[in-house]
Amino acid sequence: MKLLLVGPKSPPVGGTTVLFDQLCDYLDTADGVELTVLNTSPQAVGRSPLAVARFLWRVFRAVRHHDEVVLHASSTMMVLIVSLVLRVACGLYRKPWAFRNFGGRFPAYWASQSAPARWLLRHTLLRADQLFFETRESVEFVSKLTDRPVDWFPNSRVLPPAPVLRQGPARRFVFISHVKPSKGVRVIIEAAKGLTDLSFDIYGPLGDGMSEAEFAGSNVNYGGTLKAEEVIPVLSSHDVLLLPTFYEGEGYPGIILEAFAAGVPVITTDWRCIPELTNADCAILVEPESVSGLREAIETLAADAARMQTMRRHALARAGEFANDTWDAYFLEKMRELLQRRS
Repeated sequence: MKLLLVGPKSPPVGGTTVLFDQLCDYLDTADGVELTVLNTSPQAVGRSPLAVARFLWRVFRAVRHHDEVVLHASSTMMVLIVSLVLRVACGLYRKPWAFRNFGGRFPAYWASQSAPARWLLRHTLLRADQLFFETRESVEFVSKLTDRPVDWFPNSRVLPPAPVLRQGPARRFVFISHVKPSKGVRVIIEAAKGLTDLSFDIYGPLGDGMSEAEFAGSNVNYGGTLKAEEVIPVLSSHDVLLLPTFYEGEGYPGIILEAFAAGVPVITTDWRCIPELTNADCAILVEPESVSGLREAIETLAADAARMQTMRRHALARAGEFANDTWDAYFLEKMRELLQRRS
């Protein structure tokens, strides 16, 4: 099977590029697959109109020489343009194609589009032979807009070797994500005030106006940006992941899955599709932007060693439900089924 994937490879390292890299690595060694990847990252494509036009022409020409094509993308304007090219090329060369959406923004993205843009989406993207969405909310939403197969393809992660679980109540709390207000970093700084017997560490690139100066005088330590291979070891040296996000584009945050893989419970928010990813056995959900709610959850786990131990075990079990080899194999099976349907 000659398979063409169009999507964002790293760098930069982020939720979408990690997922796409994982899938490419899996397919590159899969039996019976000849893989070609066209990288949609701006660093690879270029930003000028001419560079984008050249890339679209590469996509169009490549379709002819492959059995199937899959576009992997978030909900952006660019997805409209590429899906239009794929609809035309795949129609011309009679090739099946699929679309995989990253994140949980598609319902909001649809609502924000004009009537002409929605018409274009219905007649390009939503006419793909197979559709994959990261969240169940998006699957349910899109299923009402098209008669094409729409399936759940959640975020997933490579599982590390089984960790040695920490013991005792929660004492060390960590945040790993983009360090910006919408991820709840300022909520953490406020909630941590006065909790001097606990430690709070923040890791990630600074953004949206935040600077290291905001951590001065607080009992929250900013540790800079981690390399990909450092994430699991840092998580494993802490008791609880804090992610009090209210970021509008939140889907299934990969850092929550990495925390589960390290046997680390999570305090996060009852926000968008996060409740689909977590449960009460391995996470505590608080209201977005609630300093008091976050502080109460922190104090609860700091005072209850027995609950922490149970949550650690359940976090590890939950990670197994989102193992990348399981979901990447599922994707490949769906691609084989699609080829059979169209043959």
